[in-house]
Amino acid sequence: AVVTVEKILQPLPAARIIFFTQNAGLVREVYVNRSLSFESEIANSPCAAADQPLVVRWSVVRQSDGAAVAGLAGVVVNKNALALPQFLLSSGVAYVVSLTVNVQGSTLLTTTNRVVVRSIVSPPVAVIKGGDRQQGRSDPLVLDGTGSFHPDFAPSSQASAGLAYRWTCAAVLPSGGTTACTSVTGAAFGSGTSSSLTVPAGNMRSVADVSSYEYVLNVSSASGGATRYGAAKVRITVTEGNAPRVTILEADPAVYVPNLKSTFQSAVTGASAAATYTWTTANGDVDVSLIQNTFTPNTGPTLVIKPNILSAAHSYTLRLTVRDAGKEAWDQVSFIVKSPPKGGSLQVSPMSGVALQTAFAFEAHNWEDAEGLPIRYQLEYLRPDYSTVYILSPFSQNAKAAMKLPNPLGTSTAWDMQLRLRNVFGAEYVHKNCNQGSSGTCRLSVAKSSYENRTSIPSDQGVILANIRSLIAAGDFAGAHMYIVSILTTMNSLSYNTTRTATRQLLATVSAAELAVTEYRCNVIAPLLATAMPADLAADPQALTLSQSGAAALSVLMAVPLEVNDNCTKVVNSMTAQIVAYLRRDPMSVPDATALKSISDTDSLLLTALKLHYTDGRMSRELVQTRVGEALARLALVTSMLSHGAAVAESAKQLESSLLASDTQRLA
Repeated sequence: AVVTVEKILQPLPAARIIFFTQNAGLVREVYVNRSLSFESEIANSPCAAADQPLVVRWSVVRQSDGAAVAGLAGVVVNKNALALPQFLLSSGVAYVVSLTVNVQGSTLLTTTNRVVVRSIVSPPVAVIKGGDRQQGRSDPLVLDGTGSFHPDFAPSSQASAGLAYRWTCAAVLPSGGTTACTSVTGAAFGSGTSSSLTVPAGNMRSVADVSSYEYVLNVSSASGGATRYGAAKVRITVTEGNAPRVTILEADPAVYVPNLKSTFQSAVTGASAAATYTWTTANGDVDVSLIQNTFTPNTGPTLVIKPNILSAAHSYTLRLTVRDAGKEAWDQVSFIVKSPPKGGSLQVSPMSGVALQTAFAFEAHNWEDAEGLPIRYQLEYLRPDYSTVYILSPFSQNAKAAMKLPNPLGTSTAWDMQLRLRNVFGAEYVHKNCNQGSSGTCRLSVAKSSYENRTSIPSDQGVILANIRSLIAAGDFAGAHMYIVSILTTMNSLSYNTTRTATRQLLATVSAAELAVTEYRCNVIAPLLATAMPADLAADPQALTLSQSGAAALSVLMAVPLEVNDNCTKVVNSMTAQIVAYLRRDPMSVPDATALKSISDTDSLLLTALKLHYTDGRMSRELVQTRVGEALARLALVTSMLSHGAAVAESAKQLESSLLASDTQRLA
């Protein structure tokens, strides 16, 4: 038989899945309680005569039988990235994640890339509310283990985990030995099989007989096959009589990172209004309770530690002591601070180019996470000797990027680059060197583009708007934000008339060309920016990145107060409402300082614009007062969130709200 084989060259698109885990073998191990982000590199074939529209599809199936994953119908599978929410996968199961890209209208010109992931079966986690503590012997002791959980099950499905509880107790004698927990009458206590344990008042002996009691909660689950265990313990010291009952409330999950503030709240019962509170550091390399290290005094029920006070990989024990009517009780919490990624470098090429034309290549090398967790990279740029940071490429697992930079601001001819690295816990490190340098800066020389002035940019709006709309249509909202920032930054850097610099001169006459720039900024670009946000920000897997990039875009939008109108103000109000609502969704969470700082900068610029527009008669007194009131109210809330967190910010806002009317009147 004769077989004829014809070999032909076909312009197949290129497609590669980008997904990093601690185990980078053929089968990647993942945790079902963490959201998974699969990114991609997709491009037209270099053999293609011209770029062609590509169709992107993702699929996730069980490796054993090819069955599709239940619940995937609610996940967007036609974008360049696939985000799987927590608990979508089942523990102990292998899955095949496929990325298929084909030229639109063709079934032949198709490329598929696959990765295999296996979900790890986790042990249950035992949690006893509060830590080691001291309490009155005449009070009942209640140990709450209801916070115990199985990491492989969603909070609403914990009943399916089949958790079993077992409490034990050991009495620590003054001599240092231990014995069974019995009352003065010989009755045994401290054991049980419920999620909580109650020790009746008077059962625990005085400190003359027993130094302390050690209670252990063992939790087990047979989910996933073999039985797995978790344990937690607390040490109880007894004082005679009655005393306040103190519990330190930690966030869930209790994760502490050095670059974020850490908030500790408490619940105290059995104390009068005259009770006093004192936070102290029982263990740690620095006394984190000192006033210079905190946003709050160490004499209240809440302690907020400033960012960059806690040291990575160090352990700390904080104690809250409550004294009332001569009685004293305390609770304490111990924790280890997470470490940020470390050990790598940033390569950049070339080191000089032209704004909006040169594609600078960036690549992060050899960065490691202490726990082997995925690392995300964000490229940022800033004007030399200035602190305002702009995002060039938002957080991604892709260690490579080729990006164009906007015009440098003012008289500057350079941008300083920095690489921000973040692990899944939010621990960050900012790397400011590149190409093995040690100067502490990565400065790129960037020649300004050929635009003569601001008014010449709108002439290219057809191409610009098409690019922005294309990004929005593809669901790449962060990419749209970055593109808008680049265009606006270039507009902001150009002086449309260098002979008129004084504000009064600028206010005296406003040319038709300058009004056209305002129309372009606020009537064309601003509405597009508003549409580049998901309807439900909190439900989007990239919510934090979109909050940061969206807030940064707003600050650039308002950067030239003379070139904005009320349409820009309306977009600021709507987008900041979305972002702030997301950032304060959890009272115990740590609001993102990067997004909040950009909102604060935006409102400061907005207040300047309102003053100028009222002075030159472009806005009525009534409208200015309304807009000033909105901005001041938002500033009050954002300032409080930056200082104390979402839980305390609301009360701080209420305290300041009575001052807003007079502030508005004075400013207007």
